[in-house]
Amino acid sequence: MDVVEPRSRLPALCIAVALAVVAFVQTAVVFEFERAASSLSPEGAQAGFPLDDTWIHLVYARSLANELIPAYNPGEAEAGQSSLVWGLLLAVVHRVADAFEVPIAHAVRSFGVCVWIALALLCAATVLKLRVPGAAFGAIGVAALIGLDPLLAFTAASGMEPLLAALFVVACAHALIDGHTIRAGFWCGLAIWARPELAPLAGLAALCAWRYVARFAANIAVSPGSPPAGASDATDASASIAPSPHEASAPSATARSPMQAALEVLLPTVMLALVWVVLCLGITGRPLPNTWYAKAETFGFVEGAVRGVVGLARLWADGPWFHSPTGWLLPAIGVATLWFRASRAAALFVLLAPFLFAAAIGATRELPTQDAFYWQRYLVPVLPLLHLWTAAGIGVAGSLIGDVVRAKPTGPSTLPAPIVALLLVALVGVAFMKVGAALEGSRDRFARDVRDVDALDVGAAKWLASQHATKTLTSVGAMDAGAVRYFMPPECRVVDLIGLNDAELIGRAIAEEDLGPYLQGRRMDAMLLLEPDPGSVPFVGFAQRSNMARLHERLAHEYGVLGQIAPKSMTVWMRRP
Repeated sequence: MDVVEPRSRLPALCIAVALAVVAFVQTAVVFEFERAASSLSPEGAQAGFPLDDTWIHLVYARSLANELIPAYNPGEAEAGQSSLVWGLLLAVVHRVADAFEVPIAHAVRSFGVCVWIALALLCAATVLKLRVPGAAFGAIGVAALIGLDPLLAFTAASGMEPLLAALFVVACAHALIDGHTIRAGFWCGLAIWARPELAPLAGLAALCAWRYVARFAANIAVSPGSPPAGASDATDASASIAPSPHEASAPSATARSPMQAALEVLLPTVMLALVWVVLCLGITGRPLPNTWYAKAETFGFVEGAVRGVVGLARLWADGPWFHSPTGWLLPAIGVATLWFRASRAAALFVLLAPFLFAAAIGATRELPTQDAFYWQRYLVPVLPLLHLWTAAGIGVAGSLIGDVVRAKPTGPSTLPAPIVALLLVALVGVAFMKVGAALEGSRDRFARDVRDVDALDVGAAKWLASQHATKTLTSVGAMDAGAVRYFMPPECRVVDLIGLNDAELIGRAIAEEDLGPYLQGRRMDAMLLLEPDPGSVPFVGFAQRSNMARLHERLAHEYGVLGQIAPKSMTVWMRRP
């Protein structure tokens, strides 16, 4: 057995300890968010989530766990969830929470922090695979960037799917580094299951694989007698695409054609995407989830691309890392490093995917503000790729630190190594100075949003459920349709007035039919209306309350879930005798 020197274990041990510390901090941050929410929420220790949308996911998760079908109203299959894989995973969480009698919000947040930790670890592993200078420093740096990002902390505690989508995107980049094109395709397919707007990234991944194989084959053709330029990078970082060194001398060295490499990315992606398309067609007769038809906006391509990219740039620049000049210097160094030193396939994907995804979001989603998580969540899935840019810059700085510390002074004019090391550490460390205040601000915003959703959506839903115990309600209409469906008894049918969870309503809206007769036919005994109407989607429920009386109101004086802080109320209207 080989004897390993203790010194050789030190770098790996340092990385492992640093990553463990980051994971511990992530766990502490999420449960500090939960503690803050519990202190403000009227639900106390049962504090929920900052969006009613999370309760929609949990409605489908409960249905999958208990009935094995995606249903909004029990027994009625529906295509109202925007993230198929998130609902499937939350179904497991729901079963575990029921088995161990754990509050569902606590169970979901625990799962969220696990996804967040996995994302930080995968990003660290990806930096190590990229083989940029100082990769060990970059790995620790990206874990810290991911684990201390205030927006990612908010997302992890929110019960929503963006971090899972980000995990699949980074996994695709990781697979491209290793040249595992089929694996990259499966990760792209799962990314689409997490967020449909990630579909364009599959084309980019296929293009990167095609270009890398084509470039490598051209290098072999030019220099058949010796390994081509980049051969070491290819054999080390892309073994499945590139030939081994002894194969590189042959003109037919590549194991596959560029087109084959591209198809190996696309085919698994298309296969997984078709599963969701077929599921939606079988349920609603339309290929996409209801949410797409209810929320999607159509803009010109150029206008949409600009809107999305500008929105992503603002979101990224709002991070605490950019409150100092080093916040801009490190990613600039990282971009140059990725372009000139990293595997071409992975570098192109990491550098271009954020812009492509932001353009797709901008072309299909209204992004009126970046001041609320309700809108920020659409852009979160590519934020970790931007952190990889900064991590590459941190790696270069760490490499310089290592070089200086190991070097011996050559003369009286040489700057002492400790001073240089301290300067370079300060260069990296100053970018983290504002993190504490930013995390506190994110925590406080999270607690306020949870307070408002619990007060309005959850509170009104529970009040209506208590009324059902004395006067049976057969049908209830709701504007925010997550919490009311989750807390109302299963025998009471809930009509989603926006159509996110009502395929027939959204189908009539697409056909531009008068929705009044349809809603009247539902014979609703009560309605829950968020007032004033936020206007983010077409809403038709207010016209149906003429024969109803307002019996209950819950008010939030500083409602800021949608971005603009203003008073809002959730009113309960019930049919007159």
